[in-house]
Amino acid sequence: MERIAYRLIAGTVVGMLVAGAAWAGDSETNRRSLKGIHAVRILVEMRNLDEDGGLHPSQVRAEVEKQLRRAGIALTAQRGTPYLYVNVEAVKHADLPLYGYIIDVELRQAARVVLHPEIVVFADTWSIHSIGTSAAGDLASHLRVKLATHVELFIEAYLAMNRRR
Repeated sequence: MERIAYRLIAGTVVGMLVAGAAWAGDSETNRRSLKGIHAVRILVEMRNLDEDGGLHPSQVRAEVEKQLRRAGIALTAQRGTPYLYVNVEAVKHADLPLYGYIIDVELRQAARVVLHPEIVVFADTWSIHSIGTSAAGDLASHLRVKLATHVELFIEAYLAMNRRR
């Protein structure tokens, strides 16, 4: 919990300075790791968001699914397959009507450990992350727009490596 609080506080401070910085694992190597993936699962986690903040995991999942389907990316519920991990965390400023947030969108898939090839783990092979701030009254809509942008970046990378024939 302390680690999450530290990340969110740091995100709030940096977000105030930069108004929504983003960093990504979207290099050519990251993109090549998407080649040949035929379907993805979706895993959504949301932390530290008020229950009545207007943003719920089931809604986020439905919105992400809709974007992926519209782009022609097949979805699956089968365990052990690559999955798109969506994480949204937010914390309210103690004195201001302001939230700091972190958004992570990562494609995770099975990978072998080089030193021990018999060990297979799930690892992030493509990702985008952002931190920023939002006025309390705009939090849900702000997060939806940012998250949709992140998912669009994943779709762009996925389709670049998996062109339709």
